[in-house]
Amino acid sequence: PDGTRRGPSSGTGTSGRGGEGGGGSGGGYDPKPDKVFGVSFRTRPESSTGVPHVLEHSVLCGSRKYPSRDPFAHLLKGSLQTFLNAMTYPDRTVYPVASRNRADFRNLMDVYLDAVFHPRAVEEEGWWVLRQEGWRYDVVGGDDDGDEADGGVSLPGERKDFEYKGVVYSEMKGAYSDPEGLMDRVAQGLLFPDSPYRYDSGGDPAVIPTLTREEFVGFHRRYYHPTNARLFVAGDESDVYDALSRASAYMTPFGYNPQSRKESVIPYQQRTFKKPVYERRPYSAPGGDGGGGGGGHMLQVTWLLNTQPLDGVTELAWIVLDHLLLGRPSSPLRKALEDSGLGEETIGGGLDDELSQSTFAIGMRGVGSRRDVSRLEDLIMDTLAGLDSGGFTDDEIESTMN
Repeated sequence: PDGTRRGPSSGTGTSGRGGEGGGGSGGGYDPKPDKVFGVSFRTRPESSTGVPHVLEHSVLCGSRKYPSRDPFAHLLKGSLQTFLNAMTYPDRTVYPVASRNRADFRNLMDVYLDAVFHPRAVEEEGWWVLRQEGWRYDVVGGDDDGDEADGGVSLPGERKDFEYKGVVYSEMKGAYSDPEGLMDRVAQGLLFPDSPYRYDSGGDPAVIPTLTREEFVGFHRRYYHPTNARLFVAGDESDVYDALSRASAYMTPFGYNPQSRKESVIPYQQRTFKKPVYERRPYSAPGGDGGGGGGGHMLQVTWLLNTQPLDGVTELAWIVLDHLLLGRPSSPLRKALEDSGLGEETIGGGLDDELSQSTFAIGMRGVGSRRDVSRLEDLIMDTLAGLDSGGFTDDEIESTMN
């Protein structure tokens, strides 16, 4: 959630804290279960400027009804929330909250609804938000306000050096320094050459500084419309009715706009190549050895699994197969890699089914040499070919299903 399965490209907030009250009883029953509410938007990326990610941060920087510069921070400190977050995925942005206190829960819903539908960030008064959360120029050595460290005094003709700053820009610089995360991004771009999934919704640090105010505001106008929104709510009957009534009060004035939903659709990527596509990228590693004392190479093989929606049976079959291949230390693909001595640790994570098109990825980090990289690829393909012809035992399948 983000987000991480490859999960969100980004996330803001906390996964929650222990709520008030509520001891459990037999069977896991909790007499005071969390009340949960969320609003999500299908946010189709149109570039790697990271505008979905920047908006995720920015809408929580004050709204029409709650004009505080950082209501999110106030909620973290003063709310009874048990979950408070916001996540950007490659194709959607989600704003979930939870609490066990009814009054607090309703306040959280109101703050989030006002934030997503009426953020100050897209109004003239919120001109500063994009510079804070997205990107800006700062004078090297300047203070937090962009002034120079010596109080802003400079000599005539003095040359100033500038650098990029911004919450999302800095966050994504960190994300791009992680070689496994970079490998995931490269693989996704290769698998989806004609799809919006080829873009990084979290933002590529090399592209984020091209994000304009017009693009930022336009993205919110286009996709943060009630027609393009989905709500989810869990609680007792009064919680559900209150949530729907509260949401209706925010959403009804916008009217119905089918174009908003139509524009956010992400078409299915078709298979456009007949043989494997290879990409090699360098990455920084402490001491030049991958940071783990072993080899400095990494390999990941990734497959695109479907070019149309999966039916329920096929989707379940992929989940079962993923567990059979990798789910236990004795699983054949996992065991083959870990016993090979070709690398330090498996990577890839197997099945990723959180997007409309699923993928399967497997590989290893800490591979000793380019020759071992080739041997590792052969091992992966040979192991899968052997399983294709030999299959799994009835006991393995039964164990996985149970």
